Amino acid sequence: ALRASANDPADRLKSGAGTTSGSKSHAHMRQALVISQLAITVVLLIGGGLLIRSLTKVLTVDPGFRTDNVLTFSFWMLGPRFQQFSNQNTFVLNSIDKVSRVAGVESVAAITQVPLSQTGRTTIKFQPVNNPMSEADAPSADYRAISPGYFETMGVSLLVGRSFSDADKEGAPRVVIVNHRLASMIWPGQNAVGRQVRWTAKNYDVGPMTIVGVAGDVHAQQLETQDEPAVYVPYPQRSLPFLRWVSLAVRTKADPIPLWPEIRSQVLALDAERPLYDVKTTKVLVESSLAERKFNAWLLVGFAASALLLSAVGIYGVISYGVSQRAKEFGIRMALGARSRDVMQLVLNRGVLLALAGIAIGTLVAAFATTLLRKFLFGLGAHDPATFVGVPLLLGFVAVLSSYLPARRATKVSPMIAIREE
Repeated sequence: ALRASANDPADRLKSGAGTTSGSKSHAHMRQALVISQLAITVVLLIGGGLLIRSLTKVLTVDPGFRTDNVLTFSFWMLGPRFQQFSNQNTFVLNSIDKVSRVAGVESVAAITQVPLSQTGRTTIKFQPVNNPMSEADAPSADYRAISPGYFETMGVSLLVGRSFSDADKEGAPRVVIVNHRLASMIWPGQNAVGRQVRWTAKNYDVGPMTIVGVAGDVHAQQLETQDEPAVYVPYPQRSLPFLRWVSLAVRTKADPIPLWPEIRSQVLALDAERPLYDVKTTKVLVESSLAERKFNAWLLVGFAASALLLSAVGIYGVISYGVSQRAKEFGIRMALGARSRDVMQLVLNRGVLLALAGIAIGTLVAAFATTLLRKFLFGLGAHDPATFVGVPLLLGFVAVLSSYLPARRATKVSPMIAIREE
């Protein structure tokens, strides 16, 4: 009875049907998994591509100053000795004089806010003398106190007028230099040189100050952001008593790093208790301002590359599994006259269809997801056409490549063996 049951054709048919149904279910699960992997890969690749393209655009931005052979460092002037402005001025001017004597140094200048140094901004409200307004309505500008020679040392362009000189000292007629952003905002299409402004806060108001020059805009905070309206004042004429810190910019004939020990010793010779900090070249300042953007871009690209590899392996596995399940079918097709090219095309089509499904879903999801990246993008939109076209093409190429080896193996099936087994 047991032998009869085992050999019964109906039982064999039911058993075969169950096996075939299970194989199809397993195959469908594999295909769904691969499509999901492809969709995730598309989202990650598009996101990474947008960030990388943004990074390349940021790298082409002119910071507004020269980044070659300039070293910057900062120090505070605290303690009873520096309560008076005159003592602060003397110490800064002496430091500039000492450092400028170091062999290999071309020029030295002081500033209270080094561009791209990520230090806190100092802003102050002002008003044109011929247009009085309340402090609430008055525009604000970055307040930057500099010594003579700063624009030349940093390589900042002076568009109109003159730079500061040693004659612009404490007690001399008060003068300022504004940046192009402020000049075009307050006096569009007009010459700002010769006009007068004054601070609106009574505590800091020192009377009218004459604009003697207009400087080029500098990316003071980040390369991605436009320079804010800014007013430069001669360091000896600064009017904010809390500015007890200062930075020196040192331009050298070659790499400034080897000169740092001598530069440091010259400043400490004036005051051994004065700590020096934020010692960086302007190249490092630019690179540091891009560090977070680079990290985010390469992190997402790393995830995308891993997902791309998994997708390629997934496509290869699904197509290989399908080829093994249909080996007899391919052999019979070839025995009936099908060419190797036809069998290969049949297998490749399946891989391409899987890829198209995953790419379509992933692109649709990415169209919504990339809107979250808007604040991280620079110079392009969240739906950048080049990225949204390039990524699907890349993934399509990977899909075809992953399907090629299984397709090639399908053409090697022997028709005679397939017919004999059938």
